[in-house]
Amino acid sequence: MRRLITFVTSLSICLVIVGPPVNVHAQAGDTQVIEIGLSDLNAGQPVNLSGLMGSANLEVHIPNTFQVVDHSWLSVKVNSSQVLDQDRSSLTIGLNERQVASYRLSQLTGGVMKIDLSSGMFHQGLNTLTFTAMLHLRRGKCLIPAG
Repeated sequence: MRRLITFVTSLSICLVIVGPPVNVHAQAGDTQVIEIGLSDLNAGQPVNLSGLMGSANLEVHIPNTFQVVDHSWLSVKVNSSQVLDQDRSSLTIGLNERQVASYRLSQLTGGVMKIDLSSGMFHQGLNTLTFTAMLHLRRGKCLIPAG
């Protein structure tokens, strides 16, 4: 049986923070940019969403000495199965149980999407990024191979 599947193959979250100096690139004054890649969030593995509705969580830890400020963003690249209806299938991204963005797969496949994140969505400690895919087959496709 064939599985409906989509992958978040590239993911990085760039946080603009105010806090004590850390070993990262500093933008200006005491504001710094920290980039957290998929290798740090998910051991370098793609986020695999399968089934008609698939969901996965990744955790981002914000130390107590940091404060996230505006102009932070999430970069996402998605690859999906060719049997999916790209216009009806969607990916919804949440942060700490609040919806950040929702896109049809046709808007995401093939490029990197940059999604702005409000500083008010983060808190110190663990923050949970949630990826939820609603996957639909193209019309006329079948999950059970002929045979």
